[in-house]
This record gives sequence, C-alpha cells and structure tokens, in this order.
Amino acid sequence: MSTTRRNFLRNTILGAGLVSGAKAWASTNPGFTPINPPSGPYQAMDGEGALPIKQDSRYPDKPLGRARIEPSLAKLQPGAQQQFRAIIAAPTFSYAHLAENVTWTVNDVESGNSQVGTIDARGLYRAPAQAPVPHEVHVCAKVEGVMNPLLFATVLVGASEASYIMKSSWTDQAHVMKFPHSISLDPQDNLLIADSIGNGAYRFSREGKLLTVFGFSPRHKKGAHPPAGSASKHPSLAMGYFGGMDPGYFSAPRVAISDKEGNVYVVDTEERRPQIQVFDSEGHFKYAFGQHGTLPGYLIRVHGMAFDSKGLLHAEDVENCRVNTYEPDGKFVGSWGHEGALPGQLNAPHCLYIDPNDEPFVIGYYGPTQKFTSDGHYLLAFAHADPPDHPISFQSLFGDRWGNVYVPMRDEGLQKYNNVGEFVGWVTRGVGTQWGTVAHDGTVYLLPTSTSKNQEKKLPTVAVYSPR
Repeated sequence: MSTTRRNFLRNTILGAGLVSGAKAWASTNPGFTPINPPSGPYQAMDGEGALPIKQDSRYPDKPLGRARIEPSLAKLQPGAQQQFRAIIAAPTFSYAHLAENVTWTVNDVESGNSQVGTIDARGLYRAPAQAPVPHEVHVCAKVEGVMNPLLFATVLVGASEASYIMKSSWTDQAHVMKFPHSISLDPQDNLLIADSIGNGAYRFSREGKLLTVFGFSPRHKKGAHPPAGSASKHPSLAMGYFGGMDPGYFSAPRVAISDKEGNVYVVDTEERRPQIQVFDSEGHFKYAFGQHGTLPGYLIRVHGMAFDSKGLLHAEDVENCRVNTYEPDGKFVGSWGHEGALPGQLNAPHCLYIDPNDEPFVIGYYGPTQKFTSDGHYLLAFAHADPPDHPISFQSLFGDRWGNVYVPMRDEGLQKYNNVGEFVGWVTRGVGTQWGTVAHDGTVYLLPTSTSKNQEKKLPTVAVYSPR
C-alpha cells in the first residue's frame, strides 16, 4: 500500500472515531450538535487517494496561486552574472516551489542579446560586456497557471539607480490651455491633454503641434461654440466659460485617455449629466455614461481612468472611494474598494495604473500607492507620505509596459518604482510634476507644475525626459 493511500485511510479512520466520540459526548451534553461528515464516498484520483484540488472561491475563473521573481532588483557590473528564480507561492497546506517551463526575456527579447545581456532557460542572466544605455534592463519570466503570469525584475548594469535626462520641452503655441491637468498617449503616440480650467481636451503631437480638439469648448460667451475636430478649423480659442451640461461640453475635465481603437474617453465634474464622455478619433461626441451619485455604477469625482488588456475601463472615484469597471460602451460591470486608511482600503484614491497582468496600482491623495489583484484584493504598498520634509499628498501616477510605476512627488520631482514597489530611481528632481505618461520606448512626458522653488519661473507645457 502506498504512503498516500495509507495516510488517507488513517485520516478517514481517525475522522470517523472523532465523529463517534463527539456523538457519545453529545448524548451526555444536551444542546451540543455534532457536525456530520459529508455523505457518500470520497473520490480518489490516480488510484492514490488524493482529493481533487479545489478552486479558490474568490477567483472562480482564475487558476490558483501567485508567483514572484527573485531577486526583483539587481545591481550588476558589466559581465557579471545573476541567478533569477520564478517561484510559485505556497498554496494552502502545501509548499512553494520553482516554476517549470518558464520563458525568460530581457527587454522583451527571448533569451536576451549581447546589447542588454543574455539569460538561459534556468534563469541565469549574464550582463553585457559593456554597460548598456540606458543602464536599466528588464528581465521577465513568463509563467503558466498563475494569477500573475508576467514576473518583472529590474537590473541596473553599471549604475546604482535609474536616471534620466531632459531631452526637450515645448509650450502650447496655440494658446488653447489654461491648466493642463492630465496627459496620456493615444495608439499613435500622440499626446492627449485634459485642461481643467480651460474646459478642453486636446490631442497634440509629441513635438507640441495641436492636432485635434475634442467636443465643444465654450468661449467667454454662451452660444459661441467652436466645432470639434481638426485644430486647423479654429487655431485660436479663447477659453474661460465654465462648460455646459449638454453632451459634448466639458466642465473641468480631469482625465482624457484613448482605447486601442482611438476612441477618447474624457471625464469631468459635471453633476447634471453622465461624467464620462466618449469621442471618436476625430473629436466628435459619441455617447456618455456614469451618472452622478453613490449608487452602483455611479460616480461623484473621477480622478483617474485606465483600460486593461480585455478592453474594460476602470475609473477610480475619489469621493466614493472605489474603482468602477465598465464595458467600452459604458455598461457597468462591477466595483471594488472601501473607504478607510488601513492597508487595502482606499483613502481619497487619486489615480490608477493597470500593469501587464491587469493588476491595478491605486494612489491615495494622502498616500501610499497600493497594488491589488485584478479583482481588488490587497497585495502591497509603497511610496508612503513622509513628513515633514517630503511629500504628504499625491496627485497622480502612471506606468510602463514592464510594470514599473512612476509617482509624481509634487515639489520634489518624479520617482520610479518597479512592479513590487522597490525604488529604482528619479526621473527628475526639483521639478514639480502634475501628471505624466511614458511611451513604448521609455520616453517620459511630464506636465510640470509650480513648486515652492520655481514659483517665479515660466514652465513649459510639456517636458520630455529620456532614460540614460
């Protein structure tokens, strides 16, 4: 008889004895009711008496378990080696173990190359003979059968932390904006900017040319509404009138983002109509959703939106302290999150980023940044408030294709963290940052903001930083 079957029979006999003992004890103790074992025989698998593995009820459509990569941050000299491991976390009453059949990449190149370093099938990474530019390299382990199949590690070759250099900047030459609030990229890598005071949403080229005006942005007088579409139709707009309640008009828009098809979703603060408005790629209004209120699917004040890999839209609500999920057409799917200041609770959530595993990072206005599973279960926290000399409030965050998270630090600049919250480096220091976005090649586009150190200095509309 095998050990597995022997243990199975032993536990069954012991269990039966415990139940019989409980019934005997109950006969002399009125009011006690023993719990009976389930009826019917146990169903063994593979002839060894093993019970089928049960699915975790919290994740009915996902495989059990999570994985991690070790180490998640390495600092190496050129030519040095580092062993990486993809580890499957311990499930209930079992052991953690190394993942099998792992696909290893370096900067998205399977097995790597001589420029960024190589990695073999066992996870042994060898840094290139000369330090690459940029010095930051991304190792990824692709693992099957877990909630988070993409595991990211940061390697700094020949440097102690990631660094950036200001490449260029530009100012709004069309003079259409008064206070750029947020910035993002569309599928063509053009920039989408929402102006919360000028009541507008715009598309610019990365060099600063105004390309598209979304919706209707009223002038100082009611009734004088320039048409949406190509910027050449109205090269000079005088903003200032607080936008109307009608569809296609804006009232202090906060965020503008694009889906994969080029449709643009803009959220503002108007209470008398749905708060999320959708426009086609030419700037024409299509439809709106997200009524104002506290009922399921309703919104009060959205300060961040993001799409996941399935095309679902996630919108975090500052006042309701939750994240709502919608189909692209506005159909409400569900929500998660609760108000509070404890780990896993949301304290005035102010922005979110969804990583390549569809796992959201949410930053609170009072800190910290928290990472959750795709269905809202708390994982970890970082970038905490640090008084009295460092930030105690946070405006936004954004991320890149390797799961890195960028956190604007108000007066101090922009910090970069890897996918598990380890500090990687500064993108910029001493330059206040309102919002930012990062392109596929790692170039970072920032909206600078006035700080206590540069109040008198005229700032560019957009500053561009490249990794080095």
